[in-house]
Amino acid sequence: MSISPIDSLSLPEDTHEQFQGYLRDLKKAFSRDLEAMILFGSAVRGDFIEGRSNLNLLVLIKALSMPILQRAGGIHAKGGKHQIVPPLFMTVEEMSRSCSLYPLEWMLMKESHLLLEGRDPFPELHIPMDNLGWHCEREIYSHVVQVRQRLIEGEARPEAVPSILILSITALLPLLRGLLHVLNQSSRGTDREILERLPQALQYQSTGLLDALLLKRGMRGPGAREWFKEYEAYLEALVELTARIQELRVKGQL
Repeated sequence: MSISPIDSLSLPEDTHEQFQGYLRDLKKAFSRDLEAMILFGSAVRGDFIEGRSNLNLLVLIKALSMPILQRAGGIHAKGGKHQIVPPLFMTVEEMSRSCSLYPLEWMLMKESHLLLEGRDPFPELHIPMDNLGWHCEREIYSHVVQVRQRLIEGEARPEAVPSILILSITALLPLLRGLLHVLNQSSRGTDREILERLPQALQYQSTGLLDALLLKRGMRGPGAREWFKEYEAYLEALVELTARIQELRVKGQL
């Protein structure tokens, strides 16, 4: 039996089997048009959570057309289950052109990906980093406003808090990786390792953020009376983080 690249990943058995079949169908359908097929995200980093995380694919095609997209749609209708999201279909040229627009996304993908088929384009990919610090700072600041807004949207009910924290910490972690990269710190590793790296990198305590990650991973679940305390601790951690980032900006370190 041949060894598949995804055999090295820690995926639930049923998810592994479904994903293996999905990849097989993609390869069969696009063998003549395929430049590369690449897995990226939590499954590669070792952060995959059954029932929460997604399997993310980048499919690089020589030339895109309506028949190719229709073929991909049929494959996804058949096998797009078990947390497999619709793949990103693009050409190598489109990938290269978009690097200046999405430097964080491409940087994270370059740092943590698994080549499943074809030729890996990342060693030769140039990603401009000039505005990465500003981008991360702006997006992190927006999380403060969003977390407040979502509580109001949830009618300030305690049962709304878990989803607010999980959504926020999920979107925040890539920004923290980008921030560490700008500060010449390692942005590789699991989500928990990233949060545990913040105190030394930023002189900042990230307990409120770490608690939200543990909640996401099902390792923490306060009672209903404690949810507002969890929310306040998380929001306070965000506010302190933005203040610390602004200090670094003033000092010219960001």
